[in-house]
Amino acid sequence: MNKEEMTDKLDAGESPSDISIEKYRELYCKVMLNKPINKADMQSDTCALCKTNSGCCEDCPLTLSGHKCTDDGSAWREIQDLLDNPDHMKQMLLNAIDKMISELKEAKKYEEEDYEPEEEPDTAEYIRKEQACGLKVGDVVKITRKAEYGERGWANSWTKDMKVGYVGKITAICSDNEDNASGIDVRVEEEPSSNYSYPYFVLEKVKSILIVEFKMPDETWEKSGCDEEDMKDLTLVTTTNKYTYYCDSGTILYRVETKED
Repeated sequence: MNKEEMTDKLDAGESPSDISIEKYRELYCKVMLNKPINKADMQSDTCALCKTNSGCCEDCPLTLSGHKCTDDGSAWREIQDLLDNPDHMKQMLLNAIDKMISELKEAKKYEEEDYEPEEEPDTAEYIRKEQACGLKVGDVVKITRKAEYGERGWANSWTKDMKVGYVGKITAICSDNEDNASGIDVRVEEEPSSNYSYPYFVLEKVKSILIVEFKMPDETWEKSGCDEEDMKDLTLVTTTNKYTYYCDSGTILYRVETKED
């Protein structure tokens, strides 16, 4: 969908979110069929949401739903990067487009006239408690549960890509740098290129990361990260110099290599 087609649809009264969803569905089909893609049609000046909100990201439904396009790790940024090399990263591009469509569907409710935004959280108390929680950059933490926008003053939103039960390392304490309550940046083992900001009260410090690999049907090993508590229900099978092997109630095998903090 080019700029002129997008403008015609807006002038006809179509929903900006619906127009954007249609655009990314068209892109998905082009990638699937290996058809040529004009990257210019994927820029902000061809975005119905950008045009409707006069280019103001803060008023965009995607931002209000916690999926700001310009943020690191956003679906939009992934698509822009992958469009430079679609042939060699076809499946990754398809996944990013699918993620973008899901985010647009979630954001659609924010353009409804009767939508009332949530009250702004009281961030002062959150910032004080985060600074006093004792966590620091480099600490290994486990994400214990999901959090809601505004909970205990946390001024951020939980996205579908944020992890529960995973282990990662703290890369930044936001309120150490400036007075904001967006949370603590954590990089999990499974996504070393992505950081997400979690509230301090869902983070539990752990002593070590266990790199757990579980056997797939094709005999390959898939990695995951957890701590000792996650392994308590498994049955020890055998131990070698490099790995300790476990199984659960079924036939799935796990092997564990301990990496100290």
